Amino acid sequence: MQHTHRLAYLAGHMLIDLPEGRFVVDTGSAASFGDAGTATYGGRSHPLPREAGGIGLRHLAGLGLEARIGARLRGLLGMDLVGSEPVLWDGPRGRAVVRPAAPAEAVPCVPYTVSAELGVPIVSGAVGDRAFRLIFDTGAQFGYLPEREDLALGAEADDIADHHPVLGAIRSASVKAAVRLATRGGPGVALRERFGVHEPLSAGVLRPLAAGGTPVAIFGCSWMPSRRVWLLPAERALAVE
Repeated sequence: MQHTHRLAYLAGHMLIDLPEGRFVVDTGSAASFGDAGTATYGGRSHPLPREAGGIGLRHLAGLGLEARIGARLRGLLGMDLVGSEPVLWDGPRGRAVVRPAAPAEAVPCVPYTVSAELGVPIVSGAVGDRAFRLIFDTGAQFGYLPEREDLALGAEADDIADHHPVLGAIRSASVKAAVRLATRGGPGVALRERFGVHEPLSAGVLRPLAAGGTPVAIFGCSWMPSRRVWLLPAERALAVE
């Protein structure tokens, strides 16, 4: 049976309202956590640990989200919940539909794999004219490229100020760049993302994931408010209208 939650894009983040309160939606996290004890998602109550992998709400404090979204933040939903069954993130209508109707056949389908190291979805695509494997991270308000010279792939933009729950404050030059996500039998899905570079993130995550192959970057949720996006775990695919 379908179940609908309110969906909001505020302060550069993707947020969902559950009976327990407001949660960040973060496909870049393998696990959920929060201070509510439970997360009633899709009409079903799930036990919720206060921390996952040593990370909890206190590690998100540097984002200053509660003041910026005008509500208490109760937790974060990771792939263990949002990746457990199909969901439609309908940005224009401000709703997340768990167990939605299937997308129309004409909707482009972007296959993904799940990283064995991180437990998060990775798609194939390109930034500018360079091929990348791209971590689909709805918890990120900005994308991140692995090398400073990669900033040449886009047009210069203002510096960004961000916060990583483990690495802390991030300051970086940034660019706005064209992104194309590879689809099954089609020209791909075009979007634009703002990218920075953070050396500790590159050294700790992006370069190890590349392991001498196609470089790895992160793209966030900035393009999603105007789109309808299905996460289809059984098919290991995103459908992007």
